[in-house]
Amino acid sequence: MKKRLLTTLLGLALVLACAAPAMAQQEQDRSDWELAFYEIHYADRLELWQELLFRSRAKKDLEVNQIGGTKLQVYASRATQAEIKHLIKKRDKAPEAHEFQVVLLKASTRPNGAPATLTPHAQKALADLRGFLPYKSYSWMDSAPLRVISAASVRLAASYELGFQIRGNPESGFAAEFRLSQRIDDKSVVYIASDLTIRKGETVVVGTSKINSETALVVLLTALP
Repeated sequence: MKKRLLTTLLGLALVLACAAPAMAQQEQDRSDWELAFYEIHYADRLELWQELLFRSRAKKDLEVNQIGGTKLQVYASRATQAEIKHLIKKRDKAPEAHEFQVVLLKASTRPNGAPATLTPHAQKALADLRGFLPYKSYSWMDSAPLRVISAASVRLAASYELGFQIRGNPESGFAAEFRLSQRIDDKSVVYIASDLTIRKGETVVVGTSKINSETALVVLLTALP
């Protein structure tokens, strides 16, 4: 009985002796750990937190927590903090804004020459459309630049409201949703609602809306290069 107890105690002592250096090494590995806070402005904070949490469980080289609605708290070595800082800097970038130009025209069945204020691209877009529409002339009503990340709105010719949303990227082309409306007697009258695809450098005719038997609204959109 005593011999068995002695063997058990010796085994336990051996286990503790082997574990002690590992524990000491773990404490030593954390000697240069420091606490840092990272403000996340544009990236998906939850996605970043989950990625760092997965790393902490796999490598055990950091501890991470979410603080408030925009911050991550990371406890790690200086070398690991440098990696985390680089990762967040790479991910946490403001979305790219894209430049567009919108032109509102009034089309007429009466000939009056092409509007001189239009760019060559816009003139070409109208020329391509002439075979499909009965209008003989186009006069400029208003134009506006659009700087768009995902959505924008602008007022045209004092009373028309333009809403614009985009998805996609310059390489494959933007999928755009377009809406031109006007407030009349506390009601929103929609003249043009269109889905289209446009690439940088292109000018497209978004749509037309008949006002009366002789005139109509025409909207041109250019994705600036």
